[in-house]
Amino acid sequence: MRKETVGILPIIMILFSLTLMNVTIASPDPVVFVDPQLINQPIGVVFDVNITIANVTDLYGWEFNVTFDPSVLNCTGIVEGSFLKQAGTTWPLPPKIDNDAGFVFAGSSLFPPPANGASGNGTLATITFNVTANGASAFHFSKTKLNGWVGGLPVPISHTAVGSFFSNITDAAVIDVLPAKNEAYPTWTIPLNITVTVMNNAPTPKNFTVRAYYENVTAAYEIGTQNVTNLTSGSQLNLTFSWSLTDIAWGLYTTKANVTLAGDINPANNEFVYGTVTIKIPGDIAGDPDPPPSGPLGPADGDVDWYDFGDFAAAYGSHYGQPRYNVESDLDKNDDVDWFDFGDFAAHYGKSTSAYP
Repeated sequence: MRKETVGILPIIMILFSLTLMNVTIASPDPVVFVDPQLINQPIGVVFDVNITIANVTDLYGWEFNVTFDPSVLNCTGIVEGSFLKQAGTTWPLPPKIDNDAGFVFAGSSLFPPPANGASGNGTLATITFNVTANGASAFHFSKTKLNGWVGGLPVPISHTAVGSFFSNITDAAVIDVLPAKNEAYPTWTIPLNITVTVMNNAPTPKNFTVRAYYENVTAAYEIGTQNVTNLTSGSQLNLTFSWSLTDIAWGLYTTKANVTLAGDINPANNEFVYGTVTIKIPGDIAGDPDPPPSGPLGPADGDVDWYDFGDFAAAYGSHYGQPRYNVESDLDKNDDVDWFDFGDFAAHYGKSTSAYP
């Protein structure tokens, strides 16, 4: 375990020596999504889905892993789309298709890097599927990466990923659960939003109840309940649940949601489990000794030490929209890293836990 002792006075002197930068980040954020959003095809039909990007500026590389249900669909191929190629020569990663586990992995980069990347909207890749059985399958992004190019180095581009849904049966389903972040602090007074996507596959409008939960190894806790009224056949709906983080114990939690619909013919897809969200010790910014200067710094390593202080100091004095800003250093989540965040950081400096890796 890395451990070093540092006094509060030297920390203060370093923090006040930092200077501000005034570079803003473009908005709105890019979106990567599966097109079309809803697919309904009988057994034996071959169909394509496009992995599409919108609102991106100077894209130099992309990567994604999209999952599907292999008991319903069989992936027969993937080809790179035209979007990135408009900016120059691309160097695609060897794609991987696994029809046993049910995933497709692909990626591509501009090489050699041109003066400008690809901007706007377009198709990153096209995936071909064959319908092998009656059933339902979410196309869910388990991983997405977008990179720009600054100073001769790749830099991450913040973005949103939106999956889609295939079905040739009639039922109600939760097709996606997406926390706004995979790591959060109990000091954040702003709730962590959980987006739950539900769908009505019945032939007529339906009313049903949607519940969102978080749980650890000992207990499950309800985040909230919402009622869906008269959702039309074939429609999907995004519901936002606000998860209050205040006073939640540090540790690993699984987020999930389920629907309750009387007479549902396929209860197997009534629940969707997203995965793990880490509630971290405030100040546990990164586990790597030499993280990148901006963007996601994780993963958390279970302690607040000198390495975390280096990341915090690098962000001190910045605010949202500047390259040095990162939300992991914004311990009160008010869009700037200031003296109040430093107070929280100093209060937790030297603490550690075995509750998460």
